[in-house]
Amino acid sequence: MINWVKTGKLGQAATFQVTDRFGGFSSAPFDSLNIAHWVGDDEIAVSKNLAAISARSGSVLYVMNPEHGVAVQEVFGDEVNLRPGDILVTLQPNISLLIPSADCVSVVASARNKKFLLAAHVGWRGAAAGIGAKILSTSELYGVSPTDLEIFLGPAICGSCYQVQLDVQLQVADQLPKAVTNREDFIGLDLRLGLQHYFTSLGAVVENDQPCTYESANFFSFRRANKTGRQAVLARLS
Repeated sequence: MINWVKTGKLGQAATFQVTDRFGGFSSAPFDSLNIAHWVGDDEIAVSKNLAAISARSGSVLYVMNPEHGVAVQEVFGDEVNLRPGDILVTLQPNISLLIPSADCVSVVASARNKKFLLAAHVGWRGAAAGIGAKILSTSELYGVSPTDLEIFLGPAICGSCYQVQLDVQLQVADQLPKAVTNREDFIGLDLRLGLQHYFTSLGAVVENDQPCTYESANFFSFRRANKTGRQAVLARLS
């Protein structure tokens, strides 16, 4: 049985749900609600997991195929397959944009003044490539300013657990300075904190209250178990 671990509303007409790793059909180490075809899980099990989420949400799913970049695709609701990319946008009601993650940040953004929905997947490579600015510039192309945005940040690895090389930290810090977390003998990143500060500094409202995926066994974590599944954040317009 799939239970949403978080549900919420954003902007004028958007809703979102968050899954954990339970309630699906996949066997270990993907147990059990893995939604990613590309991690080595049984294809039939993944398809059954996605079908169960679709039925639970009452909507057609459009599953993002992340490539850790800043490519954008608009979803019209009649696509068979989505192109690889880390930002999806739609103006269509009753279709769900699904963001897979296992430590990276799932971003859902909507507007207070119109029907608009953006979903993004942010890892360190995307952050270093300027995906925060790309999210805002994409929104502005649809007539949505930063001050009109309401944003939700999904479960992701926290700055106390996400240790990286110095060159990685410096690349991200160039775009998201507040993502830097340092302790003695620890060079780290908190991408959610960096994104939160970046968006709020420009006037957006940001919700950032989800657990660390590395610390919580309820979620898949690539850093905790390299061979693992992906949970989902899905969002749609009414």
